[in-house]
This record gives sequence, structure tokens and C-alpha cells, in this order.
Amino acid sequence: MDQKLNIKILDIEEGGILVTEINRLCDLKTMSFPMLVELDIETFDKHELKLLPILSNKERQRYITYQKWKDARRFILSRAALRLILSNFCDIPYQLLEFSETLDKKPFLIHKGSKKLEFNLSHTDEKIVIAIDERAIGVDVENSNNAARPEIIGPKVLTTEEQLAVVNSGDARNAFCLYWTRKEAFLKAIGKGIDDEIVKVPALSGDYQFWLGMDTPHTSWTIASWPSSDAHFISVAFQNQEQITAINRIKIGKDTLLNQI
Repeated sequence: MDQKLNIKILDIEEGGILVTEINRLCDLKTMSFPMLVELDIETFDKHELKLLPILSNKERQRYITYQKWKDARRFILSRAALRLILSNFCDIPYQLLEFSETLDKKPFLIHKGSKKLEFNLSHTDEKIVIAIDERAIGVDVENSNNAARPEIIGPKVLTTEEQLAVVNSGDARNAFCLYWTRKEAFLKAIGKGIDDEIVKVPALSGDYQFWLGMDTPHTSWTIASWPSSDAHFISVAFQNQEQITAINRIKIGKDTLLNQI
């Protein structure tokens, strides 16, 4: 059935992002949701293989199928980080965490332990972002240097108004990348794959009501976006929550993960 959805889309100013670097994963428990945990892949500098024991047998079997090292290392890091982070929240040993996927390939925890958590993961060649909340959440990170050409892909995924905004932005590739992350983060949050309905998902800043072919009781959402670093854009979509004044963005490095083994 078609469901009317309400979305607020906003650009987060510097004061609305709480950037924290931590040395212990247990410190995550002291922070509020929604939460983004960010890893810069290059900082691990060939230490990725030390994290292989954290992966399940099935994940290790998948790891060896990658033909390119950059894909293999990203897989190791994303899965190891996800297991270690969720283990700290759920009070379940990372070895016992079990995952499954929806029909649209959205991963979820089979056993959630003492705390009900939702999560989502996104990555580029250089960066991994894990979004965590107590309700549905989706995240997307993109490097605009690697983004598709907006004049080719734009008409397939953007409304006429959004295409015009890209053209008038002064930096078409960055604008397109921002709008794409907003649409994809929302679709990932509701567990819907990218299809023809991506055009219906709004991407310009503001408040919207729109219809989407889906059946869900969750009708009110927020999408927040900001540039992460040179040419990188992050968008996160989460169910509306009162009294949210900031989004926690946590950076973790090599030692923080390796010390958990």
C-alpha cells in the first residue's frame, strides 16, 4: 500500500555535530543516539589481517573471494568494527553475534541481547561509517570525486527541481553527491532497495510530505547531511525523535579496534 511520509531534510552546521575521538569502545555507551562511528581505512596501514579472527567463519569465507585487496581490506574492517561495536552495546561476545538480511539486503541482528539496536553501514574506498540508533536508521557516505556524472545519472534519480538545483549550485558534482546520499540513506533506513521510486524521495533541504509504495507505521523522518572531509558527504536518515540537538559522530582508529582482540 502507499504510505504518506513526512521528512525534514537539513544541513547540519558545525555546532550540530559532536565529533569525538575515542580510545575505548566501551566509551560509546556514554553517548546518545543517533550515533555515527567513522573509520578512515588508510590509517590501519596493513593491520587489517589482525582483525580476521573477529569475523565469523562465513565472513572469512567471503573475504577470500575478493580479488582486489582494497575490497578485501574494507570488508575485514567493516565487519570487524561492526561486530566489536555492537558487542559493546548488546553485551554479547562478538563471536556470538549473528546477522541476517532482509529481502532488500538490509542487515540486522538476529539476537539483539539486552539492548534493542538498529544499525546501518556505508563505505567508500577510503571511509567506513556505521550508524546506530534504537530505531530504524540509514546512512550513506560518498566521495564526489568518484560520483557518477550528474548530467547522465541525474535525470534517472532526481526530480526536475533537484536537477535544476544541481545545475545552479556552482559545483554540480558535489550537489549531486549530496542529494544522492540523502535519497540512499532514507531508502536504506526503511529497508527498501534502490528502484524507480528513488525519484520520489526528496533531496532538497526543507519539510516534505510524499507518498511511497510501502507498508510501514513509521511515517516521520529526519535526514541530516554534512560534508565529512574534502569531497566526502555523509547523510543519515532516522525516525523523528524529540529533543535531538546534535548527532554524535565518533572517530575510531587502529588501536581502538586492535585492543579489543
